[in-house]
Amino acid sequence: MENKLTYKIQTALLIIYIGVLPLLYKQNPNEFHNLKLLVLYLLIAAFFVVALFTMGSYSEKFRLSLKTFKWERRLFGLAILFMFLSLFNNVLEMSSFVKAGYIGTPVFYGAGPNYLSIFFYWGLMMLFITLVPVWHYVKRDWVKYAGVGSLVIVGLLIMYQVFINDFIGVARSYLFGFGNSNYTPDPFALAGLVLVIPFLFSKKINWIETGIGVFMFVIVLLSLSRAAFVGLGVSVLFTLIYLGVTRRLEWKRTLILGTAGILVLAGAILVLNQAGDSGIFNDFQSLFSLFSGDSDFAGISSLRTDLWNATIEYMNAKPIIWLLGNGQSVYIWQAETTSYLVTNVHNMYLDVLFSGGIVVFLVFMVLLVKQYIYAFRLAKHDVSNVVLLAGLVFVCTKWLFNSLNAIHSPFIVLLIIVLNYRYMELKNVEVE
Repeated sequence: MENKLTYKIQTALLIIYIGVLPLLYKQNPNEFHNLKLLVLYLLIAAFFVVALFTMGSYSEKFRLSLKTFKWERRLFGLAILFMFLSLFNNVLEMSSFVKAGYIGTPVFYGAGPNYLSIFFYWGLMMLFITLVPVWHYVKRDWVKYAGVGSLVIVGLLIMYQVFINDFIGVARSYLFGFGNSNYTPDPFALAGLVLVIPFLFSKKINWIETGIGVFMFVIVLLSLSRAAFVGLGVSVLFTLIYLGVTRRLEWKRTLILGTAGILVLAGAILVLNQAGDSGIFNDFQSLFSLFSGDSDFAGISSLRTDLWNATIEYMNAKPIIWLLGNGQSVYIWQAETTSYLVTNVHNMYLDVLFSGGIVVFLVFMVLLVKQYIYAFRLAKHDVSNVVLLAGLVFVCTKWLFNSLNAIHSPFIVLLIIVLNYRYMELKNVEVE
């Protein structure tokens, strides 16, 4: 007998997780960051408690999930074990930073995986185990409307700030209040891909959803995020190639959408340049500063390759980090006469390797490859699932330039949940 109250609770929790978080904006980025983290951790705990005490309501789906993802669960467990082992190394690392005077106490100080994030990743594991089977019973349309509706509201606020209230003044503070927390533009990019890509292959077009998807892309454009531009470009190109190779691409629509995209991009560049802003659109060479920038430490987020090389050199100087990691993506970067406390490696793959060690990194990569295997099988079975593949490509591409942060993860987590749920259902049908 179905427990309808349980399903309503799970639906409500997911709506808060996806739909409410974007609305918790605070002008102060630190307040914004802390508030969202608090809500995320409380929600993760709530998901786990509800699932733990209501497993009997959907035991069949749980058994199917446990059987389908048996090896994934074991690998998760191995990774979590080594991440906790890395904490011992982290204590030594952080204590040395205190003695050097870089920080006051040997506590959390990073933007990447660390001992608070270990709890978060453990929470994601619980979500993976519990929410994949739960998704069958959730009122999915409610979650979809809540997430998209929330992003539309935030997007309209951003556009108001940019074009009406104070062009690039307060607006920049607003945008980068999100950006500094790695929130904008990832949710908008993922939602835009899911809503727009069906235009390239679907026989029936939902023009409202397509229009909202284009609006999401405009917000990504206004975020001035170079990593997001690269991620979207690679994802769209990958999707076009996949649909073309499988002969499912609607060429006329693709040309229309491509032409519209070029016009929107050109219009945005024109408007931003006329505003006299020194942002990305005044100089397209700024895109290349993802890899090389000024030698000023203030532009550290642009000095990507220098940062990555310095991280590898630091690990080579302390071989124990290769095995156990340092528990936190924080280290002292020595450059000539200047030293800098790095708190974000700006590369998810290197971040995982640096903070968790080689075992955690290998587990991470194996699980990521398995997600691609699932996504390709789903797209082959039903072309509409190519939106999940496109979203996965976007996330993995952007991870080349940024680390996972709890703030923007709800939409990535939802993507993983839906992808794995559909794969679980597909595999069950094949077995039967």
